[in-house]
Amino acid sequence: FYIGTDPSPFLIRRAREVYESENRQFVSGNAYELPFSQRQFDSVFSVMVWHLLGDLQTAALEMSRVLRPDGRFLIVTANPNAYPEWAELYVNPKTDGRRFEGDMPGDGKTLDHDVLYFHTLDEILGSLKLAKFEIGSVVPFRKSKPGQGREYLISIQGTLPG
Repeated sequence: FYIGTDPSPFLIRRAREVYESENRQFVSGNAYELPFSQRQFDSVFSVMVWHLLGDLQTAALEMSRVLRPDGRFLIVTANPNAYPEWAELYVNPKTDGRRFEGDMPGDGKTLDHDVLYFHTLDEILGSLKLAKFEIGSVVPFRKSKPGQGREYLISIQGTLPG
């Protein structure tokens, strides 16, 4: 059984349309207050979320709260070593400390306005460790430019020890 959550009503509706199935459910929620009971899940994964979070510690604690002991997690997020490449994707950039915002251009118009948080890898891993996670691996992937450049993304896998 799979349960997905997102704070965007639009994305929840879209997921229900595209991925509807007896063994899938999509609910409104956010990483800081997950709408689930304690120790509800065998595994948790987060794709393209952690670079959007200002408060990593609260998100890590919430993920820890809903994961059962010996449960596994996977996070896919922006690679801190590739933040310059991420910033190049945007126009009208504004930076305030580690908070970055800008407009995503496309087809001669603005497709989206994003706010990213350029956390260091040590900060990301530190938030997970403070929430009692054991990190199994950290793997960069998806080159920014074929044959050159840095990997845009990292995957972080691990467990919540029993």
